[in-house]
Amino acid sequence: MTAAPPARGCAGAQRGYTHRIPVPAPDPRILAQSLPRTVVGIDEAEVRAFADELDDLARELVALSRRGGSLAQAAVDDATYPTVATMHTALRDAMLLEVPSDLLPLVSGASTAGTGPAVDAMARSLATSDSPHAPPRLLARFFVYEAIRLRLLVAAWAAPAFDMVGGTEADIDAMAERALELLEGEAALGADDVRPLLLFHAAAAMLFARYMSDRAEALRHVGEDLREELRMQARLKTALRSLRLPESVLLENALADLLGQTRRDLSTLKRRHALALSDLSRQAMDQRVSRSRRALRADPARWPTRRSPALFDILRRTLAGPPEPVADVAG
Repeated sequence: MTAAPPARGCAGAQRGYTHRIPVPAPDPRILAQSLPRTVVGIDEAEVRAFADELDDLARELVALSRRGGSLAQAAVDDATYPTVATMHTALRDAMLLEVPSDLLPLVSGASTAGTGPAVDAMARSLATSDSPHAPPRLLARFFVYEAIRLRLLVAAWAAPAFDMVGGTEADIDAMAERALELLEGEAALGADDVRPLLLFHAAAAMLFARYMSDRAEALRHVGEDLREELRMQARLKTALRSLRLPESVLLENALADLLGQTRRDLSTLKRRHALALSDLSRQAMDQRVSRSRRALRADPARWPTRRSPALFDILRRTLAGPPEPVADVAG
């Protein structure tokens, strides 16, 4: 699973490509210029805006590096690292965003184990520990971290087991950073015959398997009430991830108490999930929550599910075959 930086012109970018994206260097201006210029809806102003956003990201990553901070923690710290947090959430939400029909052939062959030349090049640059605070290195490190994390999310979302042992996205973030730390600075990443991102994915898979084993063992020693609560939450989370992205984000927040999460006010939620909610007013968000709550109590055929597959749907089929049916999620 590879991660590409999200452009602000993503609505237009979804409509079609006419050439392959060149391999960019991990530098803000070069990354921005590597956007496919013939994509409808991306103009010079949006390229400049994206370059500015990458500059902001680089500055925050430099500050984080000099403080010796954690990527996983910065990714949810909107106040201190707003650009890091915004991109982190946008990449996650993009996995659940419907793929337009004209782009389906482009992504239908995506592989959960695959790597792309751009992120592979970034992963290869982590073979040495030179210039640890240099912006190009830190940008490469960030996007490699996100690629690892997205691959873990596919594994965690593809079956209910992760949710049933009480797994959270914060746990996934921590695993991705640990996998990054395990291999960063290893000379083997720079070998010509090695695809370095696959090594990071393998380390992450090992950590994921160990996590699942440890959590399953821990749950053997708790009461049945807790296990049943986790099973209910797993069914609900699986159902929410089948909905259109705005409804998924809004309902997950509305049902935060049931899910053992912290509920956010709608203005904060909109800022954090701009890819899902940027075009919705407060009134529209309230209406969607009300309609979706009613729909979840009805026949599943009436749920606000995706009209076309998301990238996650495509990768889930590759990983685990057809998704399992979800039942009785509304109470």
